[in-house]
Amino acid sequence: MPGQINSAPPPSPIPPAPVATPTPDNFSPHVKKSNSLVIFMTILLLILLITYLVTNFLVNNKQAKQSPAYYPSPSPLPSYIPSPSTNPIIPKASIKPSGAILPSPSPLAPSPSPSLSPSPSPSPSPSPSVVVVPKDTTPPTFAEFPQHNGQTYDFTNICFPMMVTDNVDKYPLVKHKFDDQAWTDWGTDYSPCWNNIPNGSHTFSAKAKDVAGNETGIKTDSFVIQH
Repeated sequence: MPGQINSAPPPSPIPPAPVATPTPDNFSPHVKKSNSLVIFMTILLLILLITYLVTNFLVNNKQAKQSPAYYPSPSPLPSYIPSPSTNPIIPKASIKPSGAILPSPSPLAPSPSPSLSPSPSPSPSPSPSVVVVPKDTTPPTFAEFPQHNGQTYDFTNICFPMMVTDNVDKYPLVKHKFDDQAWTDWGTDYSPCWNNIPNGSHTFSAKAKDVAGNETGIKTDSFVIQH
């Protein structure tokens, strides 16, 4: 209608926005991580505490088993035996009614002291006798020596076996030579051989010596080679 003001209905109030109630599902990741860390540390401390208690119990139990039990031994009761008196009681002289005085017994005579006999002095032990070994002055001897005696042979190799004995030395030393050759060194070659002997007259010479230095004279053997 003209001139009539239409009044519009008042607007309805806007309901307040619902406040979100915190629940475990809508916690922030940092809060969840912090709670998990606290729970983990608590469990770890409990495990360490239980481990410490168990270990301490086992160690104490082991030491108790190893250490021997101590039981105090009862102290022996002192036994008292009265020692006899060392001073004998000597009765005094008794007086009879008649007035006669009996003499007191004479004290015991002292026992003779034991006499000390002198101990025999040790006899000196005889000194060991010195054994004097006589000096060896006997030279060796040729028990066997070649005896060709100037005979003639048609071969060029000859050996000269010898046997030497001595009164002390078991193996005397020998040296030898052929013709005018030089003497060999001292040794134990008791059967030297001469090879490739040329034609003509030849001489084998030898001598021996023992450990004391005694030497024999020169022994010789002559022969002829003709081939």
